[in-house]
Amino acid sequence: MYYIFWLILMFGKGLNLAGEEPLMQILTYAAIILVLFGAYTIRFTQRELRLCVFLVSVGGMVMLTAKKATILLTVLAICTAKRQNMREILKIGFWVRMPMFLVTVYLATHGMLANSLKYEWRAGVRLMRYGLGVGHPNVAHLTLFILVTMYIYLYYEKIGIKSVIAISAINFWLYRYTITRTGFILTLLLPLTVIFVKTKHPVFRLLKRAILWFFVHSYFLIGIGSLVLSIIYNNKHVRAVTDKYLGSRIACANDFLQKYPFSLFGHYIDGEGVPLDNAYIYTYVAFGSITFFLLIYGYTKLLKQYKSQNRIKEILILGFFAIYGFSENFITNVIMNYSLLFIIDMIFDRSGRKILTEDRTINYEAGAEKECNKEYRNWSVQ
Repeated sequence: MYYIFWLILMFGKGLNLAGEEPLMQILTYAAIILVLFGAYTIRFTQRELRLCVFLVSVGGMVMLTAKKATILLTVLAICTAKRQNMREILKIGFWVRMPMFLVTVYLATHGMLANSLKYEWRAGVRLMRYGLGVGHPNVAHLTLFILVTMYIYLYYEKIGIKSVIAISAINFWLYRYTITRTGFILTLLLPLTVIFVKTKHPVFRLLKRAILWFFVHSYFLIGIGSLVLSIIYNNKHVRAVTDKYLGSRIACANDFLQKYPFSLFGHYIDGEGVPLDNAYIYTYVAFGSITFFLLIYGYTKLLKQYKSQNRIKEILILGFFAIYGFSENFITNVIMNYSLLFIIDMIFDRSGRKILTEDRTINYEAGAEKECNKEYRNWSVQ
């Protein structure tokens, strides 16, 4: 049932349907019914059940307050994924969305599908940015980034120079149409970082540790940093620095914080005015402070767990999603940000599962997690 649920969501997103469109709402409700029906066969421990009830309650309160089902859908996707295989989930996502995205881009660039045009001024130059059939240039490049992260997760051991060259060529070609700087830079850096981290030379050991430390703490640093900067933005020195290096994102975030007061479960935002691109501030304002701090805490704890298990590819993928969240507000949407599903490794007892590392595959035996962590640390040192 869960794989059908995920297939329906990926198909809807592959059709580039917005969440408020009737067809996407029908597909979403159908997917939710399926996954809830399958949830009856899941055996939860008391701790897991209490945690899931709490998360679903938060998602329900946010939906009533913010008039959006984003958090509730994300929570349901996480709480019903206890027995699911992440590799199979991402295979479905990759092999459904990849061909649909390629067809969409082909049809748009050949005049057979609407290719929205957006004019924008940067440094006195007027730019022409194309949506490539998905509505907005930023969404087009974000879709490529998501597909690249899925590819890296599925074929991490095979990533080499040829893969980097192929991904970079596609990235450069797409950038000619979208002119999306964040998407282009992160899609370029991700495979290069994978190659660098996989390098065994001892000269790079200290730098690799620094990179991994940043990724492990990325949600805390970027999320809390965004909130603090937005609060103190009116200080003239802070304003001068943020406007120079971060553009208008912090200024826009500050406007939203002044417009919408502190709330536990968020506010209804009808989309008027300047859009808020920063996912962390958008989560804080639209979905409330509880959701914001749960997001930061959950990701940070999960990444620390992955670090103790030497699960490098997961750390890299989640870290790059954290960086992307500074410029786009998709981070709480499980359909776009599938990395939210990795939280199942933290909240559920998934004893007996197989975990593939860079070195070997081991089986988790019930109650043997500490011993497994010792093995991971030993491999990391070696």
